[in-house]
Amino acid sequence: NGDTVLVKQGVYYENLHIPYKAITLTSDYIFTNNQTDIHNTIIDGNKIDRVLLAEQINGILTINGLTIQNGKTLEYGGGIQLYHVDSVNIINNDIKNNSAFAGGGINIEHSDIYFAGNYIRYNHSLTLGGGIAFLKCESVQFSPLNRCNIYMNYSRNGTDIKKGYGTVPFTLYADTLTVENPSFYYIKSTDNYSNLVYDIEIVHQHSKLQEIDNDVFVSTNGDNKNNGLTPQTAFRNIWYAMLRIKADTINPNTVHLASGIYSPSVNNEMYPINCKPSIKMIGESMSSTLLDAEQTAALMSSKRGHKFIHLENLEMTNGTDNNHYFGGIDFSGHDSVYLKNLYIHHIQSGASALMVYDTKNSYLENIEVSYLTGGRSIHISNPKPGTKKKSYIKNLHVHHNGPNETDTGGGGMKILGKEPYINSMEVTIVNALFNDNYNNENFWSNMGSALAISDHVSLKLINATFSNNIAYDGGALALHASDGPSKIDIYNTIFHNNSPEEISLAEEPSMMKLYHCDIKGGMSGIDIVGNHTVIMDDGCFVMDPVFTTYNGSDYFLANNSTCINTGTTYIPDFEFPDTDLMGNPRMHGNVDLGPYENSFVATEVESIKNNIFSLYPNPGNSIINIETEEDIFTFELYDTMGKRVLQCQNQKTINVNNINSGIYFYRFIKNNTVQHVGKWIKE
Repeated sequence: NGDTVLVKQGVYYENLHIPYKAITLTSDYIFTNNQTDIHNTIIDGNKIDRVLLAEQINGILTINGLTIQNGKTLEYGGGIQLYHVDSVNIINNDIKNNSAFAGGGINIEHSDIYFAGNYIRYNHSLTLGGGIAFLKCESVQFSPLNRCNIYMNYSRNGTDIKKGYGTVPFTLYADTLTVENPSFYYIKSTDNYSNLVYDIEIVHQHSKLQEIDNDVFVSTNGDNKNNGLTPQTAFRNIWYAMLRIKADTINPNTVHLASGIYSPSVNNEMYPINCKPSIKMIGESMSSTLLDAEQTAALMSSKRGHKFIHLENLEMTNGTDNNHYFGGIDFSGHDSVYLKNLYIHHIQSGASALMVYDTKNSYLENIEVSYLTGGRSIHISNPKPGTKKKSYIKNLHVHHNGPNETDTGGGGMKILGKEPYINSMEVTIVNALFNDNYNNENFWSNMGSALAISDHVSLKLINATFSNNIAYDGGALALHASDGPSKIDIYNTIFHNNSPEEISLAEEPSMMKLYHCDIKGGMSGIDIVGNHTVIMDDGCFVMDPVFTTYNGSDYFLANNSTCINTGTTYIPDFEFPDTDLMGNPRMHGNVDLGPYENSFVATEVESIKNNIFSLYPNPGNSIINIETEEDIFTFELYDTMGKRVLQCQNQKTINVNNINSGIYFYRFIKNNTVQHVGKWIKE
């Protein structure tokens, strides 16, 4: 205790642990003031662990005149980790090229710290504080005379500095920072509720980079020495483009990504990508622009204070949580999120592949999420009491998501709200396919393989198909409102072959209405625990939807499916999109059930126009008249439970006096092929 360890020039491949001893660790710089001693006295972590851990020290620890580099850990402090040290002097060091879960260069917890004359640069953190992370520090001082240089670090939360809760406000005196006017993207402070606070005063003299108030271009064949202003002079890295581009909420700038693979091995890309606030990132196309984290880190993040996030035309894969919960895409605390044409797959995450959290308005279009291992594929939630959030989702495919080998959970999408409003999280989903998802959670609040809904959610689900999803409870959809009721309206949706039942409802009394849906087992396919209200309109029925494989999907409606032309278009405050999930015109006659519109079966309008087939009166009572040019045909009539109640050949006037009043579905068959399907009502 109290001794000095004097390190001569050389490279020391070591990972140091200093417990309990208040010592001075220094190079000859303490005597010579010669910069050569700093640069040539190197402690190198060899990328197998952090360089230095100091903990539980009563007294003063001084680290002076060293190069500390190549530390790597999935814990805290890649270069230096300080934990419960009374007083620390970090003086005249070059701390560079280190990486960690938090605090890439230095992580400081429960320690009083004094900085002077350090270079803290090119460090990387997976979560917060690329250069420095502070947590519960009662004294933080930067020398105004021997100033530090802190630049070109990277993290998903405070690229250079992240000040967490319990750390006192301080003044950052610096010679050189990354940019001239560092926003919270570079230097960030939050309270214990993750809200932004502005309690770091910044006094500096120079900047390493100049922000660009313009669109920038990135290519895996580019160079970060380029100006980035054209495709021919593109930058090489997304992380570098994010450091350079200027955020502008009035005239947003765009990061344009050329086709290629953006990964650690191909172009030294660093993950997770920290999206700068109020910018757009657009790939050349979803099929050609690939963001591949190569299981080194999570994929992407942006945290609080962002006006908006805009992503488009990207394939994103191989994100991992490194046993720290988050492994996919995390957008939290924004005014708006706009996501279009994203294919997200093969993610390992205890949380989700895609999280849209505490966002006022979100719009998702043409999103596919598959092969997540761990948590939920998509998580949309409002965590704040007394607020309302909205999300509109069009063209969604969620499939083959499940739990990992050791934990419970997994599966498709989860939607959460917060008291007191029943529409605190208002969500509309149209043209959606949920198939082959698996959830093994046996706790009610997290059940439901394909879609789990909890408290204070107002959901409008339109033209979806749920099939072959498996859960402990609620194979297709589980509503488990443990803290407050929810309201769900479902239109034109198919529930088929989900296990152990199609739908489950539990906890707080909630309302579910189904309009023109095909649900296997009808009411018997819904497990109701508690005082819930479930209503099916007269357009609901129970029949095999008859899927076929077409254009890459196994859930396209076969030509003889009764789900064709049997949907409803009367949906309050809703306008149908022009196309279905596959891009086919959506209104081909009356709307079909599910996300796909079968355009091969003649519609009633086309039939009358071409004089092939017509049926009248509809509604009718005692007879059905058929007009057709065909002489040889079969006519079949089914009830809403899928039972055939009538079959006749070559009859153009059919007596239906013996059939009860209600809704029926008919098929017009020629040469063993269904030529026309429709709905007939007996008054």
